[in-house]
Amino acid sequence: MERLPHRLKMSMSSEIHKDLESSFTFFKRQPEKNFLPWVGHRLTPRMFQEEQYIYQETESISEVFFCCQGKIAYVLPRYDNACYYVAVKGDIFGLEDVIYNAHQLHGGVSDLKVMQKRKFYGDRRFSTMSLNISEALALSVPDLMKITSEFPKTIEVLYEDQSSLLEKLVVARVRQMDRCKQAQFTASGQMIQSVHLPQFTGLQVETPAF
Repeated sequence: MERLPHRLKMSMSSEIHKDLESSFTFFKRQPEKNFLPWVGHRLTPRMFQEEQYIYQETESISEVFFCCQGKIAYVLPRYDNACYYVAVKGDIFGLEDVIYNAHQLHGGVSDLKVMQKRKFYGDRRFSTMSLNISEALALSVPDLMKITSEFPKTIEVLYEDQSSLLEKLVVARVRQMDRCKQAQFTASGQMIQSVHLPQFTGLQVETPAF
């Protein structure tokens, strides 16, 4: 895009901004006018195939995503990818891991600046998978961190929104894990019964004579 004629570049940039504002509530709510031109050319298109992992727990965090099309599920790989939350068009995903790690410090926007200074953003705390062919825009974490210093009001809005999402995700994941564990326990109990009960089928119990 940098090599395009200035007029064409501005026209394309304007269209990108309109698409962002119409598709994402966050871009409508962000309070700083220069933010959209700044972030627009830093977003990279991504496409994900059906049932493709986008990222998994313990991986290093390199990008956050803005969902353009499709459905992105938050899953539990250890429980056959049981789903507990779905991101759809207009949602941001992948940022909650950064917010989670920031909360491990003191739990504020200022902690993002600490992470930026250290150039260490932590590991993924969640796993996501596309439920169908999906499209997203990716923003690198280094660029995300630049927002903290260049657009402080915008990062506050983003941090607040994603902190609320993080709380929902943590609760939903714990509840889904409990359900999965209970299902495993129940299945295990049924398996034990199915193994042992046939041994007693037709067993004749004699009453002892006194």
